Amino acid sequence: MTKAIALPAIANHADRAADNAGFFEWWLEELAQMAGGRRQRQLRDPVIALCTHDGVQLAALKGKQVRTLGRLAFDPYDPTRLIEVEDGRLLHKLRHAGRSIAVRLDHHYGLVAHDILPAAAESELRAVIANRLDVLTPWSARQAYFDFRIVDRVTDPTGERRIQVEISVAPASVVEGLVDAFADVGLDIATMDIASGHGWGRPEIDLLGDNRPTRFPAWIKAGTFLGLAAVLCGSAVLGYEIYRKHQVLEEQRRFAGAMATRVGEMDQLKEDIEALAAQSTLMREARDGQPSVLNLVELLSRTLPDEVWLEGLELTGRDLSLSGYAASASDLVPLLETADGLQNVQFRSPSTRAVMSTADGSSFEAEQFRLGALVAADLIAPPDPAADTEIIPAAGKPGVP
Repeated sequence: MTKAIALPAIANHADRAADNAGFFEWWLEELAQMAGGRRQRQLRDPVIALCTHDGVQLAALKGKQVRTLGRLAFDPYDPTRLIEVEDGRLLHKLRHAGRSIAVRLDHHYGLVAHDILPAAAESELRAVIANRLDVLTPWSARQAYFDFRIVDRVTDPTGERRIQVEISVAPASVVEGLVDAFADVGLDIATMDIASGHGWGRPEIDLLGDNRPTRFPAWIKAGTFLGLAAVLCGSAVLGYEIYRKHQVLEEQRRFAGAMATRVGEMDQLKEDIEALAAQSTLMREARDGQPSVLNLVELLSRTLPDEVWLEGLELTGRDLSLSGYAASASDLVPLLETADGLQNVQFRSPSTRAVMSTADGSSFEAEQFRLGALVAADLIAPPDPAADTEIIPAAGKPGVP
């Protein structure tokens, strides 16, 4: 069995947007809500189906008790199909139990994000979050299903009221694939959420929202079908006018929500600019506190004799490390200690004898050394460009690359 299940999208997610719904679909939706046909978010004693990368764990909730029912697996040859792996009667029991199925996705299928928004955005929170979804998650509102809940209300130092929102998101391909996978085995999903904290807690959000399967109670199906049809025909003209005004109002609300989000982002932008300015000040202060490399090269050029070959020069903060070759390495310590600007001159490693070759083919012996010193504070200031001083860089000495 594969370790990760990829569920393909069954339908175009953009087609389920409310903006694209026709008048009759919208009117049926409103009547269904008035008739109480939609499932409530607070399900009574649901069956939790926890979807992980290797299968579906099923457990029934009864009050505060949790009873494990069994496990389903994804078909390795068709990852959009569920199969029984333990109890061959499990699916039959679920189909005839009449209990709501609440699908819960683990972190392999979706994610939970957090955002802080102005309190003014609460009236149109779904439109505001849909507008920001591509900033908070890898998906846009047309590529994913999402739901949210307000977890806290705070007042920032400026006195502005804000709300902290927890947003659960899953890609449309996963959600729609799971809906079809459960439907293929005769199970309708009532709600869907993302696992957070205790895996068997009651659902608090619903990723499916208004797109979850619609089930009307049996007495409504049998007793009111003809009555609803008569109401639909008799109220078509009035309903169309309400629908048109509803669409205009929704557009205005979305615009107001987007504007409120932009106002909130201005405060964040101001904070980011102030943070960058403070960071720039710290970097400038750190740079000004570093010894001047030009002053250091000038000092070494004046102090070291020409027969000294510098192989390396490393400056970390005020700590200086020199390596190279000299006829007598021991003479360099007192020589550098007399130089203004260097302190605590000492060997970092024992000097060794080495044979050096010259360009004309001759050779001579020299001592390889590695010295360390502390650069004094008077070398921190950069050199005065107007001073009449000849600076000889370390690379100018013989034998230095």
